[in-house]
Amino acid sequence: MKNAQVFAVAHRREAPMLALHVAGILRDAGVAVALEPTLAEHEGAVGFAVIPPDRLGEADMALAFGGDGTVLRVVSYAARHGTPVLGVNMGQFGFITYCRPAEVETAIANVLSGNYHVEERLMLRAEVMRAGACAATAYSLNEIVMQRGTHGKMMTIDISINDIPVVDYPSDGVMVATPTGSTAYNLSAGGPVASPTLDAMLLTPLTAHTLGARPLVLEAGNVVRIRIATRGEAVLVADGDSLFFLEDSDEIVIRKAEYPAKLLLTSRNDFYERLRKRLLFGVRRAERHD
Repeated sequence: MKNAQVFAVAHRREAPMLALHVAGILRDAGVAVALEPTLAEHEGAVGFAVIPPDRLGEADMALAFGGDGTVLRVVSYAARHGTPVLGVNMGQFGFITYCRPAEVETAIANVLSGNYHVEERLMLRAEVMRAGACAATAYSLNEIVMQRGTHGKMMTIDISINDIPVVDYPSDGVMVATPTGSTAYNLSAGGPVASPTLDAMLLTPLTAHTLGARPLVLEAGNVVRIRIATRGEAVLVADGDSLFFLEDSDEIVIRKAEYPAKLLLTSRNDFYERLRKRLLFGVRRAERHD
């Protein structure tokens, strides 16, 4: 491990403090450490390099101190470089932040001794086709969402899979999620929960005005084409962050991205245990406050 980049959510005071503490441990171990610009502005960040804007995510390892949203942000930089991300959970649910603050020093020791593994997760690529040309491209680890805007009206969604027309319906939108994202917005929208290492895509309608619209689980090699008819504001959102305004007759083409996300794990990842603890699956009322 020659170099590492460190990122932290800004609005949680304890996140930058812990991030800088861990950065110091890595530096003392001979690792070249660089901080994201906002973290470098904190007291105690003296002596650390700052990550250049064009080098974000380019390192042997990236550390993300925050909630799942922070990991998603760091993955958006790191995945294209093949950089594994260690997420330290400073938030609530923590489905992709696998390390607790109390465990972070042990986790770093394991990383430095080579006692870790990297888990690959499928990512999605979405292209917005307009008048025969690509108007925008977005990548996501959790989900790609096409939905009406704040002042938009109900949309009509026309979906083809591998150029075969499958379904069309009026709705507030549609989502294509990854298995990693199945426990995020997809879950709230009534989509299926999937084991995060599956090679699959989940297609979930958003408040469709028909009884015939149902979530679909697709092989990851499929190509999903979604044509929208909209009156008013409509948007494409990738991982709750990247936003692009859609126009009537836009076609969104969604497929498996050309690279995966890489999550760095230093302990056992039991997805089903996390489901039970995070979402209270099968937990009796008396156990919920344990």
